[in-house]
Amino acid sequence: MVTASTKRDESGARLALARFQTLELIQGIKPVWLRMPAASRISGLSRTFLFEQIVLGTIVSKHIKKPGKTKGVRLINYDSLIAFIEGMEG
Repeated sequence: MVTASTKRDESGARLALARFQTLELIQGIKPVWLRMPAASRISGLSRTFLFEQIVLGTIVSKHIKKPGKTKGVRLINYDSLIAFIEGMEG
């Protein structure tokens, strides 16, 4: 059974992972894939904007889930995210 406490624990774990992935980049370790919160934090782009770019195919992502489940994890390819940002005119 999912309770408010369980949801908070899961949310906290996801946030901790996003912070860890961000810390890896600061320390010079380049990941191949990022979870959505880390990709948003690193790029400064909103989750909505990132999802729009995924749909358009300008950013590579994968949705990983267990068979029969509706929820999973969205992973963003780091190199495609950086290439997209560098290719933007500004």
